[in-house]
Amino acid sequence: MHISLIIFFAALLGIMVMIGRKVWQLRTVPPHRIERFTFEVPDAEQLKSAGVRHLRRGSYALLVIILRAYVRSSNAIRENGRRLAQKVKAKLARKNKNGDAPAEEHEVSKFLKMMSEYKRKLGHITKRIKEEENGKR
Repeated sequence: MHISLIIFFAALLGIMVMIGRKVWQLRTVPPHRIERFTFEVPDAEQLKSAGVRHLRRGSYALLVIILRAYVRSSNAIRENGRRLAQKVKAKLARKNKNGDAPAEEHEVSKFLKMMSEYKRKLGHITKRIKEEENGKR
């Protein structure tokens, strides 16, 4: 921590010295010796096409990075889940051998529970319809 602060302030001091020297040179050099830099600004179409080209490249690179991160994280999560499930199964197996815990019960999936509930409701509805038809005749 202290070393990084020392390095930071040393770099800051160096930057201040460089800027100070440039300012001193500008003040001591007569105005006619200062060189003027001229540069041409490219056409607006060229700037636009270059901007679009760089934006596309950047977006493709960002897309690849995001997809790689997604795949790697999903694989890592899946692998960690498998390891955790194996550890839990091993601990449950050890407890079952000792007789401390009851045998593992398999839970019915939500889809099967929902389907059996619908089937039961349909059975009640058909039973009522049959009773009403028999009662009306």
